[in-house]
Amino acid sequence: MPQPSQNAAAHPGWGPACAQRHEPPVLRVLALRGSRARRAAASSLAAGGRALRYCFLTLLRSARPAPATQRPRSFGAGAALGSLLGLALWVAPAGAGADFAAGQAAYNAGDYRGALQVWKPLAEQGDVQAQYHLGLMYDTERGVLRNDHEAVKWYRRAAEQGHVVAQRILGQMYQDGEGVAQSYPDAVQWYRLAAEQGDASAANSLGWMYRNGHGVPWSNVHAHMWFEIAAERGHTGAAKSRESLKRRMTPAQLEQAWRLARDWLAQHPYAAWVA
Repeated sequence: MPQPSQNAAAHPGWGPACAQRHEPPVLRVLALRGSRARRAAASSLAAGGRALRYCFLTLLRSARPAPATQRPRSFGAGAALGSLLGLALWVAPAGAGADFAAGQAAYNAGDYRGALQVWKPLAEQGDVQAQYHLGLMYDTERGVLRNDHEAVKWYRRAAEQGHVVAQRILGQMYQDGEGVAQSYPDAVQWYRLAAEQGDASAANSLGWMYRNGHGVPWSNVHAHMWFEIAAERGHTGAAKSRESLKRRMTPAQLEQAWRLARDWLAQHPYAAWVA
């Protein structure tokens, strides 16, 4: 499993350009379902900047009721909101080359097959952004038939190069068994890598993995720790989960969880996080 860089200096794009560097293009999603719609809806927010993305993600998370046994994943939204958010246009990632930009122009013009023709050779040559965007296209049926296995293939290639959002989405797909055999331990590994690179939604997902004992030993202390970490970085759903969990914990457990979260945050002082 790849190891993420441990500090902001190793990521020249952290800061205002972080969202453009790591987030996907806007997807014009009209009829997607389930987690696929949630991923596409969240993808749409890259063009609006971190503040707009945070506001929309807050709306998305509040729009979807929680299942009895497992809370919503990172984006908690239905296809209707995904369609609404998908109307915006994608802003090119910082530093994208001319070839990548040509794919962007085709995509924004609705020429998804043209975008695919540009991005696929780039992806095969190892371009991490092209790999990630191919994963999204197969995941959300843009210019290709939906193919979870192909989506996983390209997400994995991007994730193995350290693409933080690809790592989080790969964790989601392992958690749900989309395109791969369901594996909670693998989901935990990818969520952890994404969280270590500053993805607050991945940290929130880790909280639920510990809360439910999925892929890790059941632990309210560690669940609270990860909810605290995610909430500290702006994840409103995690803040609510943390407050709900507090009522089930002793003062000693709360102190332990708080100390673990403080120690972790001190070791991962990212200037910008993906909410």
